[in-house]
Amino acid sequence: MSAGYSFTAFIKQNKVFTCGLNRDGQLGDDSYTNRIKPGEVKLANNVVDLASGYAYGIALDSDGVVWGWGDNHVGQLGSHSRDNKPVPIQIESLPPIASVFAAGDRVAALTNSGEVWAWGSLQGLDSGEMISGVDSADVVWGESFYPFMIRPYKVPLPEIMAISAGFSHTLALDVEGRVWAWGFNISKELGINSTKDSPDPLLVNGIDGIIAIAAGEFFSMALRECFINNRLIEL
Repeated sequence: MSAGYSFTAFIKQNKVFTCGLNRDGQLGDDSYTNRIKPGEVKLANNVVDLASGYAYGIALDSDGVVWGWGDNHVGQLGSHSRDNKPVPIQIESLPPIASVFAAGDRVAALTNSGEVWAWGSLQGLDSGEMISGVDSADVVWGESFYPFMIRPYKVPLPEIMAISAGFSHTLALDVEGRVWAWGFNISKELGINSTKDSPDPLLVNGIDGIIAIAAGEFFSMALRECFINNRLIEL
């Protein structure tokens, strides 16, 4: 199950069902009509993972293909067209994906080989800055509160095993138990000793041995595993 700002989505027998507000087409049922009873989102293949952002849905099918529907004003659906989509469209320019994550207007996807791909809102990117390895033509400025990506880009990171998307920042956990963070940093949610935003991932220093991460609206959490007197303790 996945909850957006004013709608709910869930998987049942590898199919996606939604209900709630539908102003931006976030129910994916080829309409803009609100619905209190769940209805099916029509997808050709079985769905294995699901994520909901502010007013859009993201689904991963059994072939590793990512689909999106709903609000697209800041590139949440990874397409050059910024029109809202009341039915699922394939998010192209991606390798086979293993899991998907969304929050606010930010989307991220993880491959089986540990690559991270992202698109949508780029909180943390200031005027004159650029993200490492990104074509400047894919970044849109001046049409929203924040710049945004109109198609997925590969995030410069080591091998990653988990992601968590917050409202305006993203966390990644690498295979060595280290945490990386990027995006908005007004409340020091990036775990650095300043409130400077960062469009590129920063290593969160001072913590290691992490086994799980979670990004909230303006905060971050990490779970550490350790042994005390030969007993496993999770902190």
